[in-house]
Amino acid sequence: MRKSQVTGHLIIYIFVIIVVGVILLLGFSAFKKLSQRNKEVQALQFKTTFEQNLNLGFGALDEKTYSIPSSYNTICFADTVHVDPGLMRNYPVIGNLIRANVTENLFLFSDEEFTSFFVKDMELPYPYFFCLEDASVFTLILKGKETKTVVIVPPSRRFCEVAQTAGICPNLETAFADTGYNYTAKCQEIYGVC
Repeated sequence: MRKSQVTGHLIIYIFVIIVVGVILLLGFSAFKKLSQRNKEVQALQFKTTFEQNLNLGFGALDEKTYSIPSSYNTICFADTVHVDPGLMRNYPVIGNLIRANVTENLFLFSDEEFTSFFVKDMELPYPYFFCLEDASVFTLILKGKETKTVVIVPPSRRFCEVAQTAGICPNLETAFADTGYNYTAKCQEIYGVC
């Protein structure tokens, strides 16, 4: 084989490697954009479904089960009008947004990023903020009021056991009277405590 043929083959190999590299780079970039777009669509679908479920009549009580969009692992709700941003020690991003007077009140977190939305007609009871971490599926109680729907987190096993240990089960109804949700009865019904 002559030297000119070796040089010609070498140039062809280098050209092929460059073309394959460019194709892989463009493919990876397109995949990343498509994946990001999918995350955005899932989050928006969740927000839309949740917002539609808030259209309850006055006095209606409904229990709904939701799934956090698969690319996120934590969901937070905040009544940005009433909540104390100081409660957001574990979620400084939300605290900073509330201090900046943003209107967003639904927050989705993953390990790398977060997204937020404004959900109309949503009201939260005291302490006007809650997060559900590592809960791919969760249940909320929705109670219709005159112009808004109150979003209530049902009691967890830990909540009920702590209430029983502390001897405050009889006081739960007073503490959560504004929700209209019977925490003591739910602790008894679901977990057999209180």
